[in-house]
Amino acid sequence: MIKSDFIPYTEEVSFQVIEVTKENTRSTHSITYIAPTGTRYTSMSLKFKNETDKDQIINFEDFYLLDDNNNKYRVFDVVQNMKLTFSTKKMIFELKAGEDKRYGLSFMPPFPKDQEVTRILVKNKVINLK
Repeated sequence: MIKSDFIPYTEEVSFQVIEVTKENTRSTHSITYIAPTGTRYTSMSLKFKNETDKDQIINFEDFYLLDDNNNKYRVFDVVQNMKLTFSTKKMIFELKAGEDKRYGLSFMPPFPKDQEVTRILVKNKVINLK
């Protein structure tokens, strides 16, 4: 289990990786998908912190997982307050002034089963989680 320190997203907002999970299946809209052999569906739980007195924007199109070969895995959906989003137009969220909020991200395509998630790419900056 990974739990990072807080990492700057912008000058006003920071985030913390709470956990990373890998699963053989993923269910959406009453359909269960099985990861291809040698891969796993990967999810990440993040906590964001806005310590300013102004609302801030989080764009999850800025986030990618990186594997050992530098392949990028994009955010497929975001869960916030039990609301699921699938459209890339819905990857932008507002974090209210002074607010902390937790988000769940799912990534595609499936990640290599034999690799740990040790790096993410945020706003074109590689961040090592270990």
